[in-house]
Amino acid sequence: MRRPSLGAIFVKRSIGSEKNVHWAMMVVALICGIPLFIQVGIVLLIPLVFVIAKHTGTSLIKIGLSLITGLAVVHSLIPPHPAAMLAVSIFQADVGKTIMLALLVSLPAAAVAGPIYGTFISKRIKLEPNAELMAQFTENKQKELPGFGITLFTILLPVMLMLLATIVNLTLPETSSVRSVINFIGSPVVSLLIARRRWRLQ
Repeated sequence: MRRPSLGAIFVKRSIGSEKNVHWAMMVVALICGIPLFIQVGIVLLIPLVFVIAKHTGTSLIKIGLSLITGLAVVHSLIPPHPAAMLAVSIFQADVGKTIMLALLVSLPAAAVAGPIYGTFISKRIKLEPNAELMAQFTENKQKELPGFGITLFTILLPVMLMLLATIVNLTLPETSSVRSVINFIGSPVVSLLIARRRWRLQ
């Protein structure tokens, strides 16, 4: 995830059309935000914003708003996110109904506040990216790009580990040794360290 080239690969090999990168970023934020608190999601995904902006020429505002709104609606509304689950437990609500109602509200809200509003406002406000940050995330040469498979694996591995920890916390008793092990592996720091490992590029 920390490799500057990953965002370029994500755009060129996965999305297919550069004009839709802001929509793709919203979807990524919605998926990756499920097990993450919003501040962790921002730290994890913000490199993609800079790299996609660099390689597609898309406004940082347009992509950034899509990222923030995707993470925000998941953080606020959608179980099994920890914040939403806390509200469910306090009010003793039905998790299934909460998810369905949350999706009905959150998906249109994310679309309007993210890609749609981002497209509108980016034509009126020009934001020049910070040169130092842009260089940090985009300085690698094309020949150093890893394959799409390892790119996707590196991005999703910490998310999947944290999501697994969330599911385990909902289904296994506190005394379970399996729950303890998975909670350790799925903690933000450990899962990011695992994803940071030097995996094979091809």
